Amino acid sequence: MLVGSLYYYWKSKRGLYIKSIDEYGKGVIWDMAYGREDILRVYRNLLKMREEVDLTTYARWYRENFFIEPTKKNIIKAFEL
Repeated sequence: MLVGSLYYYWKSKRGLYIKSIDEYGKGVIWDMAYGREDILRVYRNLLKMREEVDLTTYARWYRENFFIEPTKKNIIKAFEL
């Protein structure tokens, strides 16, 4: 079960902005892009990082900070029921 804030960033010419993911892992497992050239640059950089960095450290951090076991107690706590 996901808890906390784990969204995505998006900016457009109209100024739409949605804040998202924690800064941890920026440039390694996620990054910002503002147009076609940025998307290609970010994509290449993230592919390169997959070869150079042990991503399990990042996966473990996100799992420990944003996911919990979906027990009845945790569901009630997460949704403030």
